[in-house]
Amino acid sequence: MTGPRQGRPCLVAVAGDPGGAGAVAPVIAMLLREGKARVAPYAYLEACHTWKEQGIPFTPLPDPLSPAMAADILRREGAGALLSGTSAPPHVAEKLLIAAAKSQGIPSLSVLDFWSNYRQRWSNASGELAFLPDRIAVMDVQAQTDMAAEGFDRSRLVVTGQPAYDSLAAMRESFTAGKRTRVRHALGVGDRERLVVFASQPLSLAPPGGEDRGYTERTVIPLVAGALDRISAETGERIVLAIRPHPKEDAGSFAGYTGEKARVIVAARGDPRELVLAADLVLGMTSALLVEACRLGGVVGSIQPGLAGPDLLPTDALGCSLGVYAAEDIKPAIQKLLLDPAVREGLRGRAAPAAPAGATRRVADLVYRMLGIGVLERG
Repeated sequence: MTGPRQGRPCLVAVAGDPGGAGAVAPVIAMLLREGKARVAPYAYLEACHTWKEQGIPFTPLPDPLSPAMAADILRREGAGALLSGTSAPPHVAEKLLIAAAKSQGIPSLSVLDFWSNYRQRWSNASGELAFLPDRIAVMDVQAQTDMAAEGFDRSRLVVTGQPAYDSLAAMRESFTAGKRTRVRHALGVGDRERLVVFASQPLSLAPPGGEDRGYTERTVIPLVAGALDRISAETGERIVLAIRPHPKEDAGSFAGYTGEKARVIVAARGDPRELVLAADLVLGMTSALLVEACRLGGVVGSIQPGLAGPDLLPTDALGCSLGVYAAEDIKPAIQKLLLDPAVREGLRGRAAPAAPAGATRRVADLVYRMLGIGVLERG
């Protein structure tokens, strides 16, 4: 390609981390279906796998990306606007494309996917917010308020909801008992066994000097497995612990985890939402999958022994999931979550409020406005 393409206005989209890729994927899919704009998606790292699974056509992006390469992509595509997810340092492709868009007078929009690490998503090595887009689509008023308190200009923050959550209600409604049984049997889980899913995160892989939460997946999983062993021994319940690796984790690294009474398996394949829907209990630390599990009607526990700093999982504060912050509390908490009907129904009764419907539509309309395409005003 030797110059900007003619015809429909062009949106360049970029993502690297799986959370950001998942948040912008429904928006890209909607824009492609509607055909009002040409969409040029670029993916790197885990976003390549996420978008491939979701049927999003993309161009692989080199990592690392240079500022010159970022500027060249926008010029080649004839970009009229930029849509980005966010990625954790040291990956900076989204930041470089935002900076290139600003230098070329191209409007930009980022989509936030979780309630944490706000500043580092758009900051430089000195912690300054040097890579801010023109607009940031945020999940809710809580995220907007928290970001304003951390120095973000509130006028940049648009409450849209999280596009990745738009499909949760329909998935919950369509997940039949037969489907649940098929998912469990595919894992080798018997009809009389209790399935506990652990949503892992690569906290142990954080770079030196990164945030210390007081625990990692490597300290938490053995505590969970040990608690399930004791519960099984005391109650006679047959329990399977299925570890769901994060997209950034090597599934093989979990092969060494075993239980004396509870079976431990690694469930790296398949739709994580279906795994959550098939589970009797969903555990983790602060994975975004726990938020989705709450919205899908699951019983959810957040295991954060020795927590240093605030609890980053919003559903704990809402009472939709149970936060456990001391090692000695893990076994009794899990036993209640797994086997006490009153506790289980109590949590389900406080299920996370439904995600605002139409987040994908709202973000897509923001894109259209940036591209100068008229949108139908909706109530």
